[in-house]
Amino acid sequence: MKSVSAVLTVCGLSALITTAVVLPAAASGAPPAVVHPATGGVGAHVIVLGVRGARWETFDGSTAPGTAGLSLASSLGAMSMRSAAAHTCPADAWLTIGTGTRAAHPQGCSAVVTVSAGGDVAGFAGLAGSNKAGPYAAVAGAFADTLGAAGICTTAIGPLAALAAAHADGRVDNYRADPTGLTAQDLLACGVTFIDVPALPEGDAVVKRVLDTAVGDDTLGTAARILLIGTGDGTDRLAAAAFLGAPFAPGLMTSPEVGRAPYLQLVDVPATILSVFHGAVSQPTSFIGSGAGVVDVTKAFPQRLQAVRSAAIATETRATTFPLFVGLLLGVQLVAWLGLWALWRRTTVLPRRRAVALAAGGLGLGGEAAPAASFLASLAPWQTSSLPLLLVVGATLFASAALAAAAARARRRGPVAPIGAICAVGALVLAFDVVYASRLQFNAVLGYDAITAGRFRGFGNLASGIFTAVSLLAIGVVSGRQATSRGRLLAALGGGALAVTVIGAPMWGADVGGVLALLPAVVVLALLVSGRRVSPAKALLGALAAVVVVGLLGLLDAARVPEKRTHLGRFVASLSDGTGGVTISRRFAADAHLLANPLSLLLLAVCAVAAWIVFRRPPAGLRALFAAHPELHAAVLATAVAAAIGLIVNDSGIAVLAGAALVVAPAVGAAAAYESLGAIEERRGIAALSDAVLP
Repeated sequence: MKSVSAVLTVCGLSALITTAVVLPAAASGAPPAVVHPATGGVGAHVIVLGVRGARWETFDGSTAPGTAGLSLASSLGAMSMRSAAAHTCPADAWLTIGTGTRAAHPQGCSAVVTVSAGGDVAGFAGLAGSNKAGPYAAVAGAFADTLGAAGICTTAIGPLAALAAAHADGRVDNYRADPTGLTAQDLLACGVTFIDVPALPEGDAVVKRVLDTAVGDDTLGTAARILLIGTGDGTDRLAAAAFLGAPFAPGLMTSPEVGRAPYLQLVDVPATILSVFHGAVSQPTSFIGSGAGVVDVTKAFPQRLQAVRSAAIATETRATTFPLFVGLLLGVQLVAWLGLWALWRRTTVLPRRRAVALAAGGLGLGGEAAPAASFLASLAPWQTSSLPLLLVVGATLFASAALAAAAARARRRGPVAPIGAICAVGALVLAFDVVYASRLQFNAVLGYDAITAGRFRGFGNLASGIFTAVSLLAIGVVSGRQATSRGRLLAALGGGALAVTVIGAPMWGADVGGVLALLPAVVVLALLVSGRRVSPAKALLGALAAVVVVGLLGLLDAARVPEKRTHLGRFVASLSDGTGGVTISRRFAADAHLLANPLSLLLLAVCAVAAWIVFRRPPAGLRALFAAHPELHAAVLATAVAAAIGLIVNDSGIAVLAGAALVVAPAVGAAAAYESLGAIEERRGIAALSDAVLP
C-alpha cells in the first residue's frame, strides 16, 4: 500500500503544483480584448436587420447599394449560425435570438409564422414546449421578458421577426407586418426593433430605407445601433454580420466567448443587444452568448471585406477537405499494415523482406507524424487557396516526411525510439498551440471550425485524442529508458502532470473530458512502467484524482470574471443556479446521437477488434515487440484506457477515440516494422558471417 500511496501523493501534488504555477499565466492564452458598447440605458435604440441567407462570400455591393453603404461604416464579422437545428433556417435564427440560447423551429425552412393584428404569435406555446424539452432547454420569450422587466418593449416587423420579439405568452409588444413601409415612429416605438428582411438583392431596399430613416431622425441618428445579420439559409455556411453605431467603429468583430476576429456566433446577438442596455438589464444565466465588440479598426473596407470572406471560405474548405484527408491517411496505413502482415506471414524472400520492413516503418512513422504535421500545415494559407486539398496534403506530406526522416535516424537506438521522438514533437506542437490561443487548430483539417462552433480555443475532441495519445506514448518511451523502478515511476508521473496541466488549464487546453481521461491513464502508465500491479482500487483512486483536479480547475475558472471564463467555469457556475443538468444531459444525448451514426459504429467495431487482437491475441510480431519493450505495451494500454474514458465523458467522444487511433495504429506499426527489421538484419549478418567463415 505504501507504493500506491506514493503514486497517488506524487500525482496529486504534481497536478496541484503545476496548476498553481500555470493559472497566474492565464494572459498568455487569453482572447483579444474587445471594446463593448457604451452604456445606453433604457432610452437606447437597437435595430436588428435579419437578412435571409446573407453571406459575405456572395455579397455584391453593386446590386445591394444600401447594404454596402451600411457595411462601409460598420464593424464586420463572419457569424456562426449554429442553433438547435441541424441546419439553421431563418425561423431557427429568430427563435435563437428570442431565447438567448440555441433553439429551433420544428418546420425548419418551411416554417410559416402567423401573427394576429394584435401581435399574438399563433402556436407559440407549442414552439415554447418543444424548445423547453430540447437539448438546450431554451425558454421561448426569455429575451422579451428580460427587457420587459426593465420597462423596455420590443417591436417586430415581419412575422418571422416576431419569434424573437415575443414574450413567453406569445405576445409581441408592437407588431408591423410589412417592412417596406416602416417609418421613424416604428423604429422609435420600442428600445429594440427586429426586422425580417428578404434575401438580397430584393431586401436591399428595406436595408436602405432603415438606414436612411435612422440617419435622418435626430434621436436615431445619434443613439441607435443597427445590427445587420444573416438569418441562415438551411446550410452550414457562416452568415454576414455588420454592426453600426458607437462603439462599432469600422473594423472587425469578435466576442469574448469566441476570442478571434472576425468570428462571432448567432447566440452573441441577444447578448450584444442586452449589453447596450447595460446598467438597466442583466443578462440571464440561461443566455450562452457574450456581447460582441471591435478588435481591429486599422483595416480599410476592402481589407475588412476580404477578411470576412476569407474566414467563411476557410471554414467551408476545412469541412470539405476533412473526409478526403482522413481517407488518405487511412489508406496509407492500410498499405503499411498489409506490408507488416506479409512480413509476419513470411510471404517474401529475405532481401525483399528488409525492403518491406523499411517501407512499412517509414509509412508508419509518416502516418504517426501526420496529425501533428497537419496542424503545422496551417502555417500555409491552404484554407483560402484555389487548390486547398492539394496544398494541405502537400504541406502535411512535406512535414510528415521531414519528421519521419529525422526520427528514423534514431532506430539504431531501438524500434521504439523513433515513435517516441515523433510523439514528443507532436505533444510539443499541440502544447505550444494551445498556449498561444490555438491558432494552428482553428480551421485545421484535424482541428475545429466556426461552423461546428463547439469551441474556439483550447483542445477540440479530435486534437484532445491526438494529444492524449502522443503524450502517453512519449512518456512511456522516456520512462522505459530509466534505470530504476523509482525513476520510471517519477518520470511517468512528472510527464503526466505536465500533460494534464496543458490539457486542463482553463486558459490553455480547457478540456474537462481530457483531464478525466488522461489522469487515470497516467496513473495506469506509471504503475505499469514501474512494475507495479494495477488493481481496481488503484484505478478508482486515479479516477477520483481526475475528478478532484477537474473540480479545482473549475472552481478557479469560475472565480474569474464571466467574460474570461471557459466552458468549464461557466458549467461550474451553472451548477449553482440549477442549469448544469441541462449541459450534462445534452452531452450524453449528443454522444448517443453520434454513436447511432453508421460510421461511428464502424469505428467502434474496428477499434474493439483491434484492441482484442493487440491485448488478447497479438500476432507473433507484436508479441515479440511488446516482450522486448514492455514500456510500449504499457503506453498503448494506457492510451486505450484514456480513449475509452474519453469516449464516455465527452460529447462527441467518438472523436477522442478516432484521434487516439490515428496516432497509435501507425506508431505501433512502425515499431513492429523496425523490430522485424532488426531481426532481419541480424539474420543477414549471421548469414554473411557464416559465408565468410565456412568453406
